[in-house]
Amino acid sequence: SKLPAHVKDEVVEQQALGEYLYRTYRTTVNVVRFNRLVEGAKGDRQKIRPALVEIATDELENTRAAARVYEAAPWLNHNLRLDVGMPDSMGMIREKIRLLEAFLA
Repeated sequence: SKLPAHVKDEVVEQQALGEYLYRTYRTTVNVVRFNRLVEGAKGDRQKIRPALVEIATDELENTRAAARVYEAAPWLNHNLRLDVGMPDSMGMIREKIRLLEAFLA
């Protein structure tokens, strides 16, 4: 059955919020895993490099997917918040992709 336009808009909005939260949680897990590995290596990153590459590869895919979320739902951009000064979300995403690609090169 066809949903009324206002219901369809609500569903799209809720899906964007859910995807946004998923991408944020996935990033959090990747950052915690990465930091724990680095701290545990006590400076010897070469022995843990394969694990770090695995995490960074997952995070690159996650970040590219997050870019698609911000493109589809520009109202999620952190820079639109009035309570705190935040940089543009897409600018942060582009920089994060650049850093991850450099790490993986």
